[in-house]
Amino acid sequence: MPTAWANLLQALPQFRKARIVETWAGLIDVTPDAVPVISNAASVPGLTISTGCSGHGFGLGLGAGRLTADLCQ
Repeated sequence: MPTAWANLLQALPQFRKARIVETWAGLIDVTPDAVPVISNAASVPGLTISTGCSGHGFGLGLGAGRLTADLCQ
């Protein structure tokens, strides 16, 4: 974070008076090809996998949730 802030200030000095109020860091699930995996696990009967939406929950959430629920029935 300090390096990113220093780089920003160097590129855009008008941000010198700005203050960082909050930061966040974490993991976002994503597959190598960025295509979500929604499937029944062939080797574990009854297990349904729904992962890899890469942080696009607002855009994919309803459809992914519906498909996952349909597979669980």
